Amino acid sequence: MERSDGLERVDRFLEYLAVDRGWHTLEECAGVLGVGLDTAREVVRLLASIGFLDYDEGRGVVRISPDLAGFIVEGP
Repeated sequence: MERSDGLERVDRFLEYLAVDRGWHTLEECAGVLGVGLDTAREVVRLLASIGFLDYDEGRGVVRISPDLAGFIVEGP
């Protein structure tokens, strides 16, 4: 994965999560990112460590942080 392609994938992933702001499975995240489950888990952990995502590792679900979602998608 080239750097620009990777950044585009992460951008699309964050937009995807921001649309409904709900919880999503790691499997779903892997599909959106176009990567395997282990890589998706690494990406999610990284984004959670910098406060972009809420990650419930026990349940294997992810959602975008409300502050970031508001920045990406303007709500009502």
